[in-house]
Amino acid sequence: MNQPPDWPTLRHANGSAEDLPVILDRMSSASPRDWDVLWSMLCGHGIVYSASFAVLPWLADWIDAEDPDDVLQAVTLAGAIIARADQPHGAADVRTQYATSIRRLLSREHDLLQSPAARQKHDRLLRGRIGPNWENPAVPEWVERNTPRDPPRNALRTVVRDHVAPLLKEAGFARSGHRFTLTRDDGTQAWVTVRSYKLGYYEAEFHVDAGIWPAGLDALEEGTGITMGNTWTHHLTELGDSTETWGLDLDDTASIVVFRDLLCGLRDRLLWATADRRNLIALLRDPANRMYPRERAWLIVVALYDLGPSVDLEAALQECEELSPNHRGLPWIRRQLADRR
Repeated sequence: MNQPPDWPTLRHANGSAEDLPVILDRMSSASPRDWDVLWSMLCGHGIVYSASFAVLPWLADWIDAEDPDDVLQAVTLAGAIIARADQPHGAADVRTQYATSIRRLLSREHDLLQSPAARQKHDRLLRGRIGPNWENPAVPEWVERNTPRDPPRNALRTVVRDHVAPLLKEAGFARSGHRFTLTRDDGTQAWVTVRSYKLGYYEAEFHVDAGIWPAGLDALEEGTGITMGNTWTHHLTELGDSTETWGLDLDDTASIVVFRDLLCGLRDRLLWATADRRNLIALLRDPANRMYPRERAWLIVVALYDLGPSVDLEAALQECEELSPNHRGLPWIRRQLADRR
């Protein structure tokens, strides 16, 4: 049996790995899990450390997790670490030391990538975490450019102008600065905000935010005195695949195409969710859209409320009352429904 790692003797990107046990324990108990922390500490930009390999047994424990996103994150991070075992990392013969965990992880990765959808998410995750050269782990992305040259003129604006704006405008989104807004006939709105930041000669980072504002939400906010904008934005931003931050190589057409495809998927989910209130409610009920039960129950009540009294609304109200008996918005909704009868 392998001995527990001597964490203080190992290193990650931020220095001593003595803090890793606490971080791993926190991730095991928290939901949703902050995989960004592990990626940045253990394999940021494709660079590995002695602690990166010591975490492989912990990652192997996630291969049968209930949340498919946790499985994808674990096997993709493990695969990225294993692929870089030839880098100098001070962890001795890692392929022998962690042979059992490596076999389990690679086998799970192989099974997972039989699905085209999972393979696309896997590739997208690696490109976002490591960069366009993730398929060639022996060559860090900054090595290829020994002679700096001027970046493409107005490269950031070009990406938004040529790739982001057309695909959103053709779906009916109107642009105002960084924000693109779609307004449905019933008043429901969907929006996408794209902000870009220059990081170097070729590298840029795009921050993408998205959300939905259901019809009737203004009146409900006014009546209950509860501001729900932040809640809706926070929980409906991701709408499936995370698009909060996307690193791009402005000189790599392929990475821009991947980014554009990601935005297409986000756009299509927004169109679907706002086309019919039932679609929005299905999105809220989807376990993949992770949120706390009390928040999920309240948002479902909000989505059903302006459609009028119904069996679904009554069931949603009862569930919300059981989870949050002191919720100050529920009595107001009950009074409004009684006045309509």
